[in-house]
Amino acid sequence: MSLPDWSHLDYRGERRIRIEVDGPDGMRSVASVRSVTDGPWGPVRLPLLRATHYSVSLEGSPVLPSFREFTSPRPGAHVVVDLAPELGHPLALHVIDEGGQGIPDAEAASHWVQDGRDRVLRRRGDRDGYIDNWSFPEGVVVRTLVTAPGFAGRWAPEVTFPEVSPRTHPVTLVRAARLVGRCVHRGDPVRDFEVVVWEPMRSGFTQIRRVFRDREDGSFEFDDAPEAAIAVSAASEALPFSSPVHARVPCSTPIVIELASPLRGGGQVVDLETGEPVRSARVQPLAVLPEGALGPWGASRAVDQEGRFDLDAFVAGQNAVRVQAEGYAPREARAFALDGAVDFGRIVIDRPRPLELRLVADGPFDFTGLSAVGTDNTPLPRCRFDASGLVRFPDASAGTRFLEIEGSPQATWVSLRLGLEALKPWRFQHRVTGRRRLVVEVAGDSAEMASIVGLSVSYVSGEGVHTELGLPLQLEEDIVIDGIDADSVCVAVMGPVRVNASTLSELRGDQLFARLDLEAEPFVLRVVDPAGDPAPGVLVRVSDSLPSALYLVGTTDPEGVCLFTGIPARRVLVSLEHESLGRLLGAPIDGAGHAAELVLGSEAGLQLVVADGALPIPGVEARALVSAIGSRWSLLGYSDDAGCVRAGPLGEGRYTVSLVHPECWPVTFEVEARLDPPPHPVQVRRRGSLALVLVSPEGAFLGGRPLELVSQEFETDVAQWIVEGRVASTTGLVSNAAGELRIERLPRGPYRYRLLTSAGEVLEGRCEVPAGELARIVVVVP
Repeated sequence: MSLPDWSHLDYRGERRIRIEVDGPDGMRSVASVRSVTDGPWGPVRLPLLRATHYSVSLEGSPVLPSFREFTSPRPGAHVVVDLAPELGHPLALHVIDEGGQGIPDAEAASHWVQDGRDRVLRRRGDRDGYIDNWSFPEGVVVRTLVTAPGFAGRWAPEVTFPEVSPRTHPVTLVRAARLVGRCVHRGDPVRDFEVVVWEPMRSGFTQIRRVFRDREDGSFEFDDAPEAAIAVSAASEALPFSSPVHARVPCSTPIVIELASPLRGGGQVVDLETGEPVRSARVQPLAVLPEGALGPWGASRAVDQEGRFDLDAFVAGQNAVRVQAEGYAPREARAFALDGAVDFGRIVIDRPRPLELRLVADGPFDFTGLSAVGTDNTPLPRCRFDASGLVRFPDASAGTRFLEIEGSPQATWVSLRLGLEALKPWRFQHRVTGRRRLVVEVAGDSAEMASIVGLSVSYVSGEGVHTELGLPLQLEEDIVIDGIDADSVCVAVMGPVRVNASTLSELRGDQLFARLDLEAEPFVLRVVDPAGDPAPGVLVRVSDSLPSALYLVGTTDPEGVCLFTGIPARRVLVSLEHESLGRLLGAPIDGAGHAAELVLGSEAGLQLVVADGALPIPGVEARALVSAIGSRWSLLGYSDDAGCVRAGPLGEGRYTVSLVHPECWPVTFEVEARLDPPPHPVQVRRRGSLALVLVSPEGAFLGGRPLELVSQEFETDVAQWIVEGRVASTTGLVSNAAGELRIERLPRGPYRYRLLTSAGEVLEGRCEVPAGELARIVVVVP
């Protein structure tokens, strides 16, 4: 045994050796050695088990776990195992209650995956709630469940080692209360089932899961449920996760969870570039909430030879699946149950491609101290920026990706929400200094102050990237931050949902100013169902009717109420989403009032029929515009083989809808959501390419010649599309040395061109761009 030197840490801890065998009944321990020190140990007598593997593992702080394996030796054999563990990384936690006081006897259970095996490391805290958890290898993502007697458990934020800025992570626990209930199906008790409890809007941090077996009456109980507004869902091996039941704990009566029979649903998985079925794909049903995925349900299933799947795995309301295939980036798709069926349409998956992010600063800046890491469900590994401020991820996947920049001198953390569109280059920019300075004054006090994590500053950058900065909360002096690449920001409290304070900035000269009053009168938004009863657990999104950075998120409590402090005194837009009540998108309310009530639960919907001429277009993504700034869209669905998109349930009214497909020109239009929606035909145009070759009457190529090109269908100058980045051209509308002027990704259809001859006369002509092909046209210029 060769242990590393950790004398500089002034740290003691015990090292243990555990020996296990991997037999027919799984792993079991056959020997253990405690208080391991440097030097030789043993011998240890082991039972000889034929045709099995032995595993020797060293555990304990502050070294990394070490593992060695060997197969069954001959009887009486001597096996020598050399272990030389490395020094690991620590995780420092401070466990506190809602009043900010340390909680004694807290325990941290840290989970990670190493060498394909699940690892867990447990450590108890001291009397003041501090926990030093050792030891973790470099590069792994660690999730830690923190528990304490009398408190509900909570997951700490994920940590990847080494930490760019090592610190003690605070974890706030709320008091535990008893929750009891029953799980039934069609009125009969369910014997075997799993129950999940969480606090709405915090499912990733507060989930508590329990499996209950042989419950003849379907009963279950939690002694460590959070003393708060909670959501509860359940599932069995045959019955998918139920819609959440919302309650406030402690509650006087047991709750009842009704498990519904699964609905049938299906779709087709195809390759983005070829449109061919991906026969190697597997589809994993997910338990899904408006705030995100709760987790997988059941086993993943393989698609058939046409890339299709047809599963009894879905529920009324919103559904989701995760699609994976070898060589492809994973993809999540969502669909709503309509008329008792779930249609995911055509799910397009793509090969991983490079993603680049460049940092920009005014003046000298050391970018090498910063790194970026992915934080969504398809994580990108931590990479450091080079001296020029560039970081490159070679294998990113299309969709919405979240990147966190670590080590920023301006904020505790920086999160970028990147929309990676298929077939477009993924190059983005983020400013770290310059442009604008923000000054934030925090006024007032709050009973919840101790559990407020900090402040969030969010904005849409000049590059169109949704950006959020995390800042510590300060009351004694103003908060000043540089490098804001926007003309407006939204400052909001990070902490309990009931402390939903926010404010918008105002621009004074070159600086932004914001005043956040924690004791300002809140806006009371009440959501009810069509019968007028409270609608708990509704995800609420608030955005401005004017171009600004306002974007607030909350969830209704068991009384159907959500409070917001800081809504501007003007018309704002509210979007509601619920697992079974459906969605209401972009409903206007008057922010100058102190309260509003919205009804959620209409059975209205949309039925779009998407075609290019007479040809149906499958795989088109339909989204509804729910904000005046044009950057927040809500997914409605994907077109099937007949080009049909069926969306609902939705609130009745007019919606602005955008249709997007990698091979089609985007279309935006208005449509009415009705109770019995008739088919609404929508024409899209597939893309093609055009090459105009300019030659003289003698056949010489004419380079450097400018040209005007106009789409006759859209009556738009193509030069405008080039500036907007909607089409691609290496030379603009000027011919190159070979006389060629080439434009990629134009909408198919008729065009007219115009240029001047050498004599100064106007030469005009017409051409047609075909779908999916290159039209090469020679233009003779006198």
